[in-house]
Amino acid sequence: MPTELVYRSIHTAFRLNRFIWKTPLGWNHILKRYTFDKGGPSKFKWWYIVIVFSFLCVNGAGNVFVIYSHLFRNRYQMTAHHIIQYIIITFAGLLAAGTGLVILVRGDDVVAIVNAALDLYNEFRKMEDKTLVNSKDNSKTNLLQKSIRIGQPRQLAKTKEGNLDKAGLLCLTVFTTSIILAHIMAPIVVLMDYDAMNFILRDIWDALGIWNNVVVRVLSFCFRTANMYIFYMEVQRILPFIIFILAIAGQMGLKSLCIVLRHAENARLGRTTLTIAWITRYKGIQVLVKVHEVPLAVQTFVLMALGLCLSASMNFASIRFLDYGLNPLFYIRFPFYAIIILLIIIALLPLAIRANTTSGQIITYWKNRVRAQGEHRLIRTTLRALRPVKVYAGVNGTNLFGVDKPVLGTYLSSIIDWTITLLITLPRDQLQLNLGKLK
Repeated sequence: MPTELVYRSIHTAFRLNRFIWKTPLGWNHILKRYTFDKGGPSKFKWWYIVIVFSFLCVNGAGNVFVIYSHLFRNRYQMTAHHIIQYIIITFAGLLAAGTGLVILVRGDDVVAIVNAALDLYNEFRKMEDKTLVNSKDNSKTNLLQKSIRIGQPRQLAKTKEGNLDKAGLLCLTVFTTSIILAHIMAPIVVLMDYDAMNFILRDIWDALGIWNNVVVRVLSFCFRTANMYIFYMEVQRILPFIIFILAIAGQMGLKSLCIVLRHAENARLGRTTLTIAWITRYKGIQVLVKVHEVPLAVQTFVLMALGLCLSASMNFASIRFLDYGLNPLFYIRFPFYAIIILLIIIALLPLAIRANTTSGQIITYWKNRVRAQGEHRLIRTTLRALRPVKVYAGVNGTNLFGVDKPVLGTYLSSIIDWTITLLITLPRDQLQLNLGKLK
């Protein structure tokens, strides 16, 4: 189960964002479960407008237009970091918009899956505790250790085992820092004319011959500030939904498999009995993954593709613009988001990989138990049909590859390779010559 600090971090993130427009995804801090409001477009119309209008139309299409038009008409105000910034923002906007659309279309199912994973883990914990009570081996010791843990005062920054809760501290730091950074970045981007809407509005007002009008400039400034504030506030809120949904569901599935693995090892060593109930619970995890295999494969493929582009782009921007003369408050977002994206990748991919390896070990231990000591015919027949839990990445029902152990190394190597390729292809001198002639 997620630690108390992880729950506190999620509750804090939802509380800090309660002042802006509402989303259908919510959090019940008493039950420690996600909620989904089926109010429809009428109730959450502002969130629909932000997802479609701000992310896709204004910022996404605006960034593409500015980059494309710059190829035919060189804007003297644009430099290299403008182009790279707009590319990164476009990728981030697509990821945030895709996450929002998934919540809008399949939010009820997603919340049901996450809550089902939490409930399934609680059932496994109860089965494990019952097995420990009935076990003849060290049962008194196990009960004594459990009673000692219950009697000790819990510290918020530590797990039940007494270790430092690194995941909880990371979540709390990221969720609170990102909202502070969003409030800082929005006015800085506008004041330093780094946003794409600055060039679009200037082209429009120049064509109409009213750019020098003070009222027009004030209205343009207000619109740009509101646009950037909306964009950054929604990005810092919607991207953690990936952690809320995927990471917690994956972590619960993995911890459930770890409980089954401990039981399978004890059964292999003859310390406990292998029953059909444990196999049935394991098949419940398989069903939970298999039923949602197609949408999960699409989400995995899209997240891996956009994660590769964003991570390589952020790494490149962090290195190339280190001594580029940018405002430090503006530059700091590149290494900050580079670290955050890498941490999300390292947090999510190993969950699917460990689920595959752990489930394979479970089946191996159970089969060794059957071969060594013999079991009921139903158990032997059921074990022959079991397969490890595996998450796939694919498109439109076609699985391109499975997320197994070699994928993590290949994926991280691809990020490094893309970063090095960008640094070699776009050195500092050539970058200034081609994209920032008058910098």
